[in-house]
Amino acid sequence: MITPVEYLQQQIESTTRRYEKLSGYSSKARCQLANDPALALESAECAVRQAKSIGKAKEIAKATQLRGICRLALADDAGALRDIDEAYGIFLEEKEYRLICGSLLALGDLALHGNQRRVALNYYKQSLKMSTRREYPKEMASAEQALGHFHTSIGDYAAGLEYFHNALALAERIGRKDMLGTVYSDIADLHCRLGEDDNGLEWYAKARDCFRAAGERLLEARALSNIASVHYSRGDVNENLQEAEDHALLALEGFRLEGARRGLAVILSTLGNISEKFDRSEEAISYQEQAAKYIDALHDRDVNVEIILNIGNLYRKLRYYGKAIDKLEEGRFQAAGLGDKGLEARAHELLAITHEELQDFQKALEHHKTYARLRDEIWCREKQREVAELQTRFNLDQARRETELYREQTRQLEQQHSQQTNELKEARVDLVEKDGLLEKLLAAVASVEQPSSPAKKSSRGASQRRLSGMIREVKSGKRTTLSEWEKLGARCNGTNENIVRMLREKFPTLSRTEVKVCALTKMDMTTQDIAGILHVVERTVETHRYRILRKLDRPKGEPLSLFLDGL
Repeated sequence: MITPVEYLQQQIESTTRRYEKLSGYSSKARCQLANDPALALESAECAVRQAKSIGKAKEIAKATQLRGICRLALADDAGALRDIDEAYGIFLEEKEYRLICGSLLALGDLALHGNQRRVALNYYKQSLKMSTRREYPKEMASAEQALGHFHTSIGDYAAGLEYFHNALALAERIGRKDMLGTVYSDIADLHCRLGEDDNGLEWYAKARDCFRAAGERLLEARALSNIASVHYSRGDVNENLQEAEDHALLALEGFRLEGARRGLAVILSTLGNISEKFDRSEEAISYQEQAAKYIDALHDRDVNVEIILNIGNLYRKLRYYGKAIDKLEEGRFQAAGLGDKGLEARAHELLAITHEELQDFQKALEHHKTYARLRDEIWCREKQREVAELQTRFNLDQARRETELYREQTRQLEQQHSQQTNELKEARVDLVEKDGLLEKLLAAVASVEQPSSPAKKSSRGASQRRLSGMIREVKSGKRTTLSEWEKLGARCNGTNENIVRMLREKFPTLSRTEVKVCALTKMDMTTQDIAGILHVVERTVETHRYRILRKLDRPKGEPLSLFLDGL
């Protein structure tokens, strides 16, 4: 018979095993996401099932969000939105603010994928604001990266580079090599977009070194692949082509060790292009056909069409015209099915060249006319996209200018408010001192006016001398009158004009006196000072505060100043 202790131990071991399986599935999904989203989705599904067997809402939400991100990579926007939104709701209920930041980024990616740029930007900024307020450096870096990608996607490269460098500073502070490497890669990508290949290569090399130090072989292989692509794009000189081939072969080895099918497809295609540049057409075809097998397994039809067209063009160069036309026609048909005008135009262009070399000028002319028409359509579409991007950049720049102007105005108002507050505090202290002096004067007058016994005649002279001194002090300009308290109250009302207007708009049930009490409390004035300005006793001020809190529906015992500070 199992004892209670043994039963408890078995339960703990069972739960530990379930958590280990969950962690394994989640890690596997994240690793597969970049190179094989379909396999990543399968792992994420296993993670969701494992999380449900554990029964913890937080773990279920994390696995569900991961599944949504995998669906987003597979262009399943509806499924991605359902999963990510469900996870976001659970994180809100559980008050998991660090995970909420990640959900906001995922929702931003989803909006950007749906071309909802303003919505995406709003999500990214919310994530950055929350992570900054709660001081989550890792989440801050991720948000900065997301904003960098957003601005890069709309062509605002200056802002994108600024965000990436902000992320870089945070990654350096955290000290994680893998995160540092991803930021280096982002900066390298941006420099290459700007045509600054030397800077791009330098940043890619830094990324490669970081990934190597972190033991991230897959990410290291991707960095090597990027370096090979840059060298290939500069391949007018054989030295660049050789550099490209050397780095591509190293990347190929890394992708094979990790079993990354997408990475293998991309690098094999690159090696095929490099071999073509070196006029090794047979080798180029071999590389491209291997790449096509991996792409076909991944169901990535866009890349598959490109590779098919490359293979057809290589057959043309080798004068295998029959095979060339078959491949090019296959690529044209698939491109038309995808609705990709660019790939379809390229297919028609290559078919026109092939038929021209075969002296079949009628077919060559037909394909060339179709190519010219598609090229014009693409050109018009590109111009429209450029205009839309310019408009977006203009709107963002205008919004940024308005924000900067608002910040400057706010800063000036804060300085003015601070100066007026200091002046009021000085005036308040001066008036309090004067009130104290008058109290002493009245007491001295009372002591002199009272009938004195013969035994106290000797002290009467001292009181008269003290009274004379106080009178001289008052005459010298330190007299406090009721009008001075009224002037101070008027200055307080002027200083607190904004708070008074806000209170009247938001809480119309407050009386004029209660609004004044709120404004003076906001100025850090004591109960005694407020009573002096309003010409009432201190108990009346306390009563006003009690009624204000009841009208504002605030908890019993909460200081009024705490509520006002939150406005």
